[in-house]
This record gives sequence, structure tokens and C-alpha cells, in this order.
Amino acid sequence: MRSQRLGKALESAGIKLGSVASSITGVASTAMIESLIDGERRGGVLADLAIGRMRAAGKLTDLSMALAGRFTEHHALLCRLHLDRIAVFDDAVDGLDKRITGKAARWQREADLLTSVPGFGDVVAQAWLGEIGPAPHLHFATHEKLASWVTLCPGNNISARKRKHGRTGDAGTYIDGAHRKSPVLLGESPRLTELYITRLVMCYHGLCRRVVVAW
Repeated sequence: MRSQRLGKALESAGIKLGSVASSITGVASTAMIESLIDGERRGGVLADLAIGRMRAAGKLTDLSMALAGRFTEHHALLCRLHLDRIAVFDDAVDGLDKRITGKAARWQREADLLTSVPGFGDVVAQAWLGEIGPAPHLHFATHEKLASWVTLCPGNNISARKRKHGRTGDAGTYIDGAHRKSPVLLGESPRLTELYITRLVMCYHGLCRRVVVAW
């Protein structure tokens, strides 16, 4: 949301940085905006702050054109406020990430098992551990019951040619949000989705076996 407001502030000044850069809050983009705030208005000089893939010949020309606008002191004030607020939230998120990582360290083996699922990173694995714990069989007798509790896939019930309403539930709130970060769940590849589901079922049984053996 804050990055969107920053983008709107830039666009109101005729600065189309978002049309060339993949992120307006990246290192190079932030350096360009900071330079704008400090008073630099020459598009070629601002574009020279690009790094990595942004320094491709075609992109430098596009950047130079996108950074030539009507940036005023008013726009500088708005961008300064947005950048400061973004920095505050970024620091808060980094602090929370460190605390969560420290709390989840005792279940590192279980987290490693979950991150073996395609599309699962540390954030998704930690969300699963936070929701179902490291021993899911204590609460869910089978992986089918676990899937039913998460309610991310509503039933497709048809009776007498009438489709009954199927909807997702409120359980697994954080799992739902974490899953939206997984590209595998976008459904672009049926094979990847099938592999994801198979691996997730294996992880459920793997977590159960680890706890039983530990006992």
C-alpha cells in the first residue's frame, strides 16, 4: 500500500519509474528517488544510478525518459514521507522475522521438511508450524482431516443438476495468507500442483513419524 502511494506521488510529477523498474522500492529505485528529493532533475544522471539488469542499453534510455518529469518541492516532501514510512515498516518486518525465526529454531528439522515442498519457503513453513504445530497427528488423524480443517478447497457438490454452494472457511487464516505467496498454487502447471499436493501429504506423514520416533 505504501509503495503504491509512493508510485502515485511519482506519477503525479510525471515520473514513470514504475513502468521501467520492477520495484520502485528496490535499492536502485530508492537511490533515484532520493536523488530526486535532493534536487537532481536530469534524467540521464538519475538513470546512471541503475544497477544490475537495469543497466541494459535499452533500459537506461527508457529510465532516462521515465525520470524526466515535473518534480517539485511538494513532490519531494510527499516522497520523503512515503520513503520514511516504508523504512519504518521494513524495519518492523525485519525485527518480526528475526523473532519468528528464533522461536521456530527448535523445530528446524520439521521446517526443513516443509520447505522441501515445491513453492514453500521459510515464511510458509513457519506459518504451517504456527498453525498446526510440529506434531499434526495429535490434532488431525489423517491428512484429509487436516485439509478439511484448512478449508482452502471448498467442495464441488452437485445434486440433481444443482450445484450446492461451497465456500472456504475461517480456519487456517495464516496458512491461507502464506499460501498466496506460493507460485505453485496459482494453478499454472497441473503437474507442479500435483507434485505440491503429493509432497505436502508426505510431509504430514513425515512430521508424524518424526514425533512418534522421538517418543
